[in-house]
Amino acid sequence: MKIKTKVVHEIDFRELEKFATEVYDLKDYCFVAVQECHNDTVSEFTVDGEIDDYQREVAQIHETKDVPCYQNRLLLNMLCRDGYIPGGTYLVDVRW
Repeated sequence: MKIKTKVVHEIDFRELEKFATEVYDLKDYCFVAVQECHNDTVSEFTVDGEIDDYQREVAQIHETKDVPCYQNRLLLNMLCRDGYIPGGTYLVDVRW
């Protein structure tokens, strides 16, 4: 039987909001609103730090200090590219 083992990083959405806000000086960043998700959900992201195709969106985040809708994956990749988090699979847990 073949078994693959992989590392998965799990983080609470509030911790991600706090950390990303501190790192990029974001204003009013809300993971739930950006992801358009609900309570008792888990969002999975593959993070490798690759953002070459999203330079316009990265510049927008830096200029406006705001994360556009559906750009949580990009934010995680920015954190990875900038050396704040390791690459890998991330599960962001939303429970309140």
